[in-house]
Amino acid sequence: MLVTPDELEDVRSGRGHRLSMVASVNGVEISSGNWSDLHWSFGDMIAYASRGTRVAPGDLIGSGTVATGCLLEHIGVDPTSDRWLSPGDVVTLEIERLGRIRSTVRAARPVPEIPAPATV
Repeated sequence: MLVTPDELEDVRSGRGHRLSMVASVNGVEISSGNWSDLHWSFGDMIAYASRGTRVAPGDLIGSGTVATGCLLEHIGVDPTSDRWLSPGDVVTLEIERLGRIRSTVRAARPVPEIPAPATV
């Protein structure tokens, strides 16, 4: 779901909005946070991304993870989450009032082998 800024004006706070964010893997919450904890506003991120290039309407800009939303932050710290994503895992990201996206991890296609160069 996409919204215009005026639709979130009632929850504006600092650089973001007072909206909860949750990341889960296979239905188990691994991270939660609040959009108001952003270090950079989306305006700041768009300005930075557009340095030396043109950002056009319809371009998508990813803003990164919620604090502790990166699996690398969990590995070695939480003994119950010491694994990477595997084929079949379902990753769900949700932001209050904005919606939810869910993706299933698929196995990578086999990488073709490149023959070693001939020795001279």
